[in-house]
Amino acid sequence: MELNVTEWRIHPEYDNNTLENDIAVLKLSAPAVHAQPAEMCQHNYSGTQLAACGLGTLFEGLYAIPEVLQEVKLEERSEQNCPLHSLNYTCQICASSSGLNRGICHGDSGGPLYPLVDGVPLCIYGVASGAQHCGFGSGYTRVPFYVEWIMEKIHEMTVFNVDSEN
Repeated sequence: MELNVTEWRIHPEYDNNTLENDIAVLKLSAPAVHAQPAEMCQHNYSGTQLAACGLGTLFEGLYAIPEVLQEVKLEERSEQNCPLHSLNYTCQICASSSGLNRGICHGDSGGPLYPLVDGVPLCIYGVASGAQHCGFGSGYTRVPFYVEWIMEKIHEMTVFNVDSEN
């Protein structure tokens, strides 16, 4: 089944240089089949095991795309322990693996970062925004900071579509 995006809202204060406010809400042409809805995290999960998944490249400079969805376990990094020096920790997250230089890579942007509880994804904590180099610290948009904005945009698109159909 092909899904098309029929409407979208990009955060009005998105900054292409810092990647602050790197978030958008998309409306699909039909419900996604074989997909489970994901909860948005309502608070921060510092100190919790995190994971990210995606279909981006596996190594810097290697542009072959994997056939199977990849997952990597990560830890949230403080400002002092993050190789990305321009993040705003109020609305962004730095995450990296412990020691193995694993993380998101080209093509993983927009994918989820989620806390794991007993190995099970809990909620969407971050949205992959960018990395300096594959596996050496990655920046994510901090979803709990944007929950209110996301809900506003969902409401706007729902109300607008109901009104326009009448």
